[in-house]
Amino acid sequence: MRYIGKRYGNVEHKEEVPSYSLFVLKINYVKEKIGMFKGLKLSLELDNIFDKRYVSVINAMDDAVTGTTYGVGAPFTIKGTISFAF
Repeated sequence: MRYIGKRYGNVEHKEEVPSYSLFVLKINYVKEKIGMFKGLKLSLELDNIFDKRYVSVINAMDDAVTGTTYGVGAPFTIKGTISFAF
């Protein structure tokens, strides 16, 4: 679990961005000496398991004209990797 507390989008603390929690699961499997390889590693990662909507990045500009921009956080994502050592 990753928790990010309440933040603000400006220095006056008038644009409140609420806190959020993200749940991530990562599983690794490592096997040494498999065939002609020195090793094999399989990895599976599930990010943002409950598909929580959140603000990931806040860009506050110095000038009042441009204002503040907010980056949307990544949705539920599955990543897999396979690695070989020679």
